Amino acid sequence: MTMEIKSKLMKIFLTSILLFSAQPLFAVAQSDTERFQVAIIPSSGEDLSYMLQAHLGKDKRFILVSEKDIPKILEEWERRQSGITENFDTSDLMIKNIDFFVELANVNVIGPIQKINTYTDSNNKTVTKVTYETSVLAQVKVTKIKEGGETEIQNVTSSSTDENYQKSRVSAIAALQGKVSEALKRLFPIVSSIFDVRYGTLKIGKGSNQGVEKGQRYILKYVSEINTGNKLKKVKEDAGLIEISKVKEEYAEANILKYSMPVGAQDQTAVEKYYARATFEIYSALANYAPIEGTFSVKDLTTILGFKLFYGNIGQIGFGMDFLGVDPYSRIGLNLELRYNIHLVRSHFLTMGSSLGLQMLSASTNMRVPDTNPDYLGVSDKYGNITTSDTLSVSSMRGSASFYGGWKYLLGENIYSIIGGEYLIAQSTGSWKYTKSKDTKAPYTDSIEDYSNYIKQYNPSGYRFFVNIGYYY
Repeated sequence: MTMEIKSKLMKIFLTSILLFSAQPLFAVAQSDTERFQVAIIPSSGEDLSYMLQAHLGKDKRFILVSEKDIPKILEEWERRQSGITENFDTSDLMIKNIDFFVELANVNVIGPIQKINTYTDSNNKTVTKVTYETSVLAQVKVTKIKEGGETEIQNVTSSSTDENYQKSRVSAIAALQGKVSEALKRLFPIVSSIFDVRYGTLKIGKGSNQGVEKGQRYILKYVSEINTGNKLKKVKEDAGLIEISKVKEEYAEANILKYSMPVGAQDQTAVEKYYARATFEIYSALANYAPIEGTFSVKDLTTILGFKLFYGNIGQIGFGMDFLGVDPYSRIGLNLELRYNIHLVRSHFLTMGSSLGLQMLSASTNMRVPDTNPDYLGVSDKYGNITTSDTLSVSSMRGSASFYGGWKYLLGENIYSIIGGEYLIAQSTGSWKYTKSKDTKAPYTDSIEDYSNYIKQYNPSGYRFFVNIGYYY
């Protein structure tokens, strides 16, 4: 990737972080049946405005203005901005009915740039590989017409590398569609009234017709009045968090996760909180390991550390990696997980999950050589090998499955903890293989591949008691 592309992508990345952490500018009040009039402005640079139409056209909160009316609307907007106001409020003007301008602006397609990579393959032949890299930079720009032209901008970027010149460009542009949709979701969160508030549930006045989906989360807001000395000032304040549990066409039911709405609060609303529906967890567990020989005791308890990545909210799919060290072994677990979260009350959930994984074990032992080797002297063992003073690494792979359950508690809007128990079932025995490519100091081990005769078997199966800390993105 050229320095020019890296520099531009870094600027966009930093700007996106700032925009992501801010409250959405256009979380404007909207009645549950009101629809916004949106004019999609042709893109500056390469015209990719069809991406805006693809997203906004499916959202029933919006009415898209006909393309043939856009030039006249832009002309009227220019007149307003320049201060020409004669006949501005007459019925033939179209701009007064428009709520938003939406534009995919400053589109810049960089590339395809040719990249040449030369290397030597396993047959000692020189191989030259040519690829093409394309990056697309753009801005989703929204202007609020009825508020004097207040504007919000979200930077979006995508890239693609391919051996085919044209495919690299096409793929990079296609990948931008998802980024544009994410930006529009942040700019236009769903805003709804709330009603039928009970201890654990409430309803919002929008449903599937307005884009509400099961698993979405909304921040509850209300308007309070503050006496500034001269007059009362209305201020929007957060009052809680809800999660959509059932969706109908015109309304939806939600579980209350956090709630502190004061009695008599004015203009109570629910504002969609954007999530990428990705979570990152730090995993820590106290586990027993079960050697094949001997009985389990407290001294066999050890600590496991790891991390997990999940996608989804109520039902989740994820990947996990954890690490364990039990002398003389070390273990890395790779797991594919499925999880389901059942809401109990307020911030409390019951979490259940299962995984399929691969346990990668490693250990060290003294090198053995055949007793027929003239370079080594010593007493051979019952397997016909001589033990040397050199050490080498051996490894073993085991399949595994686990089942777990726990209590999940929301610590904040984005942070949660899980406390639970798990049982891991794994292959109890397996071959301990010597990896030649990783140990060149043992030249006489060609005839000894399996060191299972010299490594005590290790069973990864056992109980775990874990504590996870997670973060919603």
